Amino acid sequence: MGLIGKMSADNLNFFNSQGYVVIESFASDEEMEAMRTQMDHLLQGFDSSSSSIFSTKNQQKVTDDYFYESAEKISFFFEEKAFGDDGNLKQPKELSINKVGHALHEIDPVFKKVSSSEKVSDLLHSLGYKRPVIIQSMYIFKQPGIGGEVVPHQDNSFLYTEPTTCTGLWLALEDATITNGCLWVIPGSHKSSFPPLCILLFIDGLVRRFLRGEEGVYFDRPSPSYDEKDFVPVEVKAGSLVVIHGDLIHQSFENQSSKSRHAYSWHVVDTDGCKWAQENWMQVEPSDIMLAGSEEKWNQSLFMCLDLPKNQSYKRLLYASQVKFVNAWVQPNNSCSSLWPLVARLYLFSFLQQKLLACTSNSEKL
Repeated sequence: MGLIGKMSADNLNFFNSQGYVVIESFASDEEMEAMRTQMDHLLQGFDSSSSSIFSTKNQQKVTDDYFYESAEKISFFFEEKAFGDDGNLKQPKELSINKVGHALHEIDPVFKKVSSSEKVSDLLHSLGYKRPVIIQSMYIFKQPGIGGEVVPHQDNSFLYTEPTTCTGLWLALEDATITNGCLWVIPGSHKSSFPPLCILLFIDGLVRRFLRGEEGVYFDRPSPSYDEKDFVPVEVKAGSLVVIHGDLIHQSFENQSSKSRHAYSWHVVDTDGCKWAQENWMQVEPSDIMLAGSEEKWNQSLFMCLDLPKNQSYKRLLYASQVKFVNAWVQPNNSCSSLWPLVARLYLFSFLQQKLLACTSNSEKL
């Protein structure tokens, strides 16, 4: 597929059956260099006295206000093994950081450009997204020698929508190998192993959720045990993008090598017919700032649904005057049922078609 974001039929079939797919050479050398240079710049200006530790093993223990506020900021998180017994860093801060997150895609121009590029938008629309929104982003260092383990998890556990729509985009900025902590996945684990139970509980492969309450964050149930023999490594070259289904079980091990494993990861949810769960750890509404081309593509979908000939200017003018009203009114992130946007849209389609027919009739009389 090269540098073109639209997913091929083979890649799409693999993603649907396995829950992930690797797209080689997705990012150019120039894009990767720009991100790494910008992160070096951000690290130089970072005050290490104001930060936090990140751990997937002890998330409830280490989660604090700094972590919560990172949802709308560029925040820095240290590795658990970065500190000595005296509480001081054992090595320079540049080699002690676990990750930087969670609003790089929104605040930093370099990461925003990559995250919201046309090829990313094309890829997401080929996956069926209608109005994709980036909900979080992270630069992950996987430092040599101390890069921490990321335990088995599903992205939908943390970024839950009704229905579930999260997709993870994991871009390797350095070669990711077994020795330096590449991703490991259970192929096909995005599909539930217990269909009758899942139908009864209205879930589809999601094992548990990570929630935020008055006393902090917590998982709503214990993690199941996984057989390590079910995991397969996903070794990739720098520039490769790993597309991860929100229900895919994946992990990474500690980096015990002498080489780092830098990666940029961002997560996307849909805002068309989907509701953001208020009990997510990130208690912010998904922004209405969509990826490049998303508004145009969504409008084109509406245009096609209304069966409007594009060569008739008066219809296009009427369509343009109405579509903003549709976008504003049919919003999924409200207290109503997730069925409401579909009902509202069908009603509006009928309403607009009547208007367009009237417009057509009038114009033909002129």
